[in-house]
Amino acid sequence: MALYNARGDEMTRISLGDGISLACVTTERFKTNVLSVFLTRPLNPLDAPKNALIPSVLRRGNSNYPTLTDMSKRLADLYGAGLYPDVRKRGERHSFGLISDFINNENLRDVSNLLFETLLNPIFSDAYVLSERDNLISQIRAVKNNKSVYASARHTALAFEGEPYAVPRLGDEEQVAAITPNLLRRYYDDALSASAVSFFYCGSAEPESVGELISNHLSRVRGIALEKSDAVPICENSRHFFENNDMEQAQLSIFWRTGILPENPDYFPACVASAIYGGSSNSKLFTHVRERLSLCYTTHSVFDRYKGVMRASAGVEPSMLDRARDEMLAQWNNVVCGDFTNEEISSAKKLIISELKSLEDSPSALEQFWHGQTVYRMSSAPNDWIKAVENVTLADIIRVTKDFKLDSTYYLRAD
Repeated sequence: MALYNARGDEMTRISLGDGISLACVTTERFKTNVLSVFLTRPLNPLDAPKNALIPSVLRRGNSNYPTLTDMSKRLADLYGAGLYPDVRKRGERHSFGLISDFINNENLRDVSNLLFETLLNPIFSDAYVLSERDNLISQIRAVKNNKSVYASARHTALAFEGEPYAVPRLGDEEQVAAITPNLLRRYYDDALSASAVSFFYCGSAEPESVGELISNHLSRVRGIALEKSDAVPICENSRHFFENNDMEQAQLSIFWRTGILPENPDYFPACVASAIYGGSSNSKLFTHVRERLSLCYTTHSVFDRYKGVMRASAGVEPSMLDRARDEMLAQWNNVVCGDFTNEEISSAKKLIISELKSLEDSPSALEQFWHGQTVYRMSSAPNDWIKAVENVTLADIIRVTKDFKLDSTYYLRAD
């Protein structure tokens, strides 16, 4: 057990078998405890729709509590505990599972029992699977109603065609529609014995006791270790993608590939560079492209550490698309050339550090963070990240950004 922040919290990792791990944050700071389980598999277009559907079907009921009403009553008996389905895309890995929160740590055993009853004894009835299948299709279709989200999804699909990263988190609508209850049940049975399995707990119980509690339920679960990430392929020439849509505001999206893998310490200079470029209202994209030149309505950039890519986006007047793109690239060139002040570096660092510190204020945020660390077998804590960000220099930013390769630009225009 190791102290990992100034608030006295302790982080412990326990192996519960091959490919099965438990991450525990031991603390008494929160009124709410969290217990989660996720199965993680390589992201691919055939499995993604099934992975996305399974958690919602699990949540519908199990052999002991076969309906939503029964589940709700049981959760109410546990002082209003919650049980939530979730599916996550982490780079080229796909995780699906259940998260429970509960206010009384004395209920940990009962909550874990319910979690495992739901995980191991689900009901894949026609009614449940078909109902949740329709709900998933509705979620996929809803993406088209948010043009910025839709543009991000389409650009990702086009820019990374043939790579697992192109696969959307919820899968493809046509393949979701083809899922049958029998198919989903068989797939899930296989997944229980061929996935990396990760548990997370945040609360005051001792890690060893949590590990023993979980181990009692693992007779039907077999974990596997996932292979390490490969380097991101770099395209020789930048590409352009054009699509039309019934809309008044156009969308612009730009991708850069960096080759920076999740465990690479160059992530921190890259993250600071992205924040300088488009991470806040003090960034170059906001102050120059939006405010000074009025070339867009919204704009920002984000670095995806799990894939090693940076994306900049903007909501643009259709007639301004080319000018906006040129200026967005010009502002990035300023970052690469070191044309930014110490105040800009300081502002970017403060933004990132504030976000990292906020992780410590929420059990659910800690769960999200440590799940990502577990998926990629990394052990650094938020406090380690803060120190790494603080140590980033101007020279680090210039050195790292010179290797960013412009991959592609996506234009979503009005018909």
